Order: sequence, then structure tokens, then C-alpha cells
Amino acid sequence: MDIITGFFKIADDDGLLLIASKKRLLQRYATQTFNYDFPEALLEGMNAGELVAWMTETEGTFSIAVNIGDTFDYGAMEKAGWQAMKNHRLFIEDDDTLLILPYSQYSFACDQNKGQVEIIEGLSGVMSISKGWYRVDIVGALHDPSLTDEDEEEDEDVSGEFIIFLTPSIPVRDKESYPDIPRFS
Repeated sequence: MDIITGFFKIADDDGLLLIASKKRLLQRYATQTFNYDFPEALLEGMNAGELVAWMTETEGTFSIAVNIGDTFDYGAMEKAGWQAMKNHRLFIEDDDTLLILPYSQYSFACDQNKGQVEIIEGLSGVMSISKGWYRVDIVGALHDPSLTDEDEEEDEDVSGEFIIFLTPSIPVRDKESYPDIPRFS
């Protein structure tokens, strides 16, 4: 399989980001009412393999790289201070797309638009992806603006960075449920 990479900058005003199957959101919310009892809708989607969500617990703009078909050793990233969220799962349908978005866009689309996400640059992203189950691993680092070196050319508007690895796989979890949304802190 070829490695496919996408890069996005997503503004988040809720402290929670997610990736999801566009088709599966449309299927669920065509007839179902969105449950605002946080985090119930997210956990339902995660348990069904429709989405993977994670908490940043901060507002801001996040750089997100999505790598489909790539894996790497997390040891070096963890030594560099990046956190890892490993072994999640996602199922993608035929002719589906991968959505990258903050909770506000997700909840609005599911509640007001029957699961149809409006793709708005800087608030959401979309990527083509082949049908199948994917193992989802995410590494991330949040930035502390008080530690930024003024001489560096680092993007001051970025609150954190995440790399999402989607590896074709069989389902990672077998009827286990997610008890809570994973956190990066």
C-alpha cells in the first residue's frame, strides 16, 4: 500500500478533536437525534468504529498530519516529549472520506445537518481513504506559549501538533468499550 499523507490546520474552540467516517456519520444521524449528554455520542461512535476522538483540553489551532499506511516507532517520539494514544479503530465504507474536525463542527453537523459536515478551511478537513478497518494511533504534543523562543521561526499560532497513523488492520478491539475520551495534556 502506498503511504498517503495529508496536512491540516484545525481551529478548536472546545478542547476536543476527532476523525470520523463521513458515510458512517451520515448513516447514523439520518434518523438518529444527536445526544448532547457529553461524551455519550462520541463514545457511541468510538465503540462502533465510526470515529476516534481525543481531548486537548485547550483551545487554539492545531497542526494535524494524517498518514495512511505508515507506521513508526513511538519510542523516539515519547522520548522527545510527545504523548501517544495507541490502538484505536476506525471503519471506512466504500467511496467514503475521512473527516478531521473539532467537536463543535461534529456536534453541529450531527444535530443540525443530519451528519453532513460542511468542510470549512481551518475548521475541518477531508481526505480520501480506502474501504476497510484501520488501526488508529495518534501522537501529539501541546505547546506552552510561555516557553517559545523568540528567535525560532515556530508558528506562534499553533497550540499543538498531532500525527495520526491509520494502518489497514482487522478490528483492534473486540467488543470492548471505551470508558472515556482519551486526553492529551
